[in-house]
Amino acid sequence: MMRRARRTSWCLCAALLLLATSEAAAELREPRTPGALAAHAAAVAASTHASPSMVRGSGNWVRAAVRGEHERRPGGLVPLYVSFAALQALDAHSTLAGVRDGRTEANPFMAPVAGQPALLIGAKTAASVGTIALSERLWRRHRTAAIVLMVAVNVAHAAVVAHNYRQLRR
Repeated sequence: MMRRARRTSWCLCAALLLLATSEAAAELREPRTPGALAAHAAAVAASTHASPSMVRGSGNWVRAAVRGEHERRPGGLVPLYVSFAALQALDAHSTLAGVRDGRTEANPFMAPVAGQPALLIGAKTAASVGTIALSERLWRRHRTAAIVLMVAVNVAHAAVVAHNYRQLRR
């Protein structure tokens, strides 16, 4: 029965990660037509009083201006943020349960706060907020890197949570 539950939880984690990454990949493949780019560039030039030579001669300026108007977060990031926060909560729960049962925290950075629930939850919250903030800054310039970061962090934390609960069952 425990193997079935463990297998089910792994399948759910994998399905969530696949769903999030497939949505993100679909978001990244959104086509941009040259005509739409020129229309947006003309609109930006008109609104900023840019000369036509600025629009024609400086492709980076036009792309940056257009990107600023139409930049959207990749669709897969929000589910990855939610799953990361859930995994952090499960990690905190399993750590507190393990310490309560007389086990020790294996992570040397978290060991000093593992026995104190308020500090542990604060550290987990800070780690979650920091990672999500890093990813939020990253996606504006490197969309794929932000998604890869969040998938990697989610996979790593899923392995940690699975290990913690496995140790609790022994």
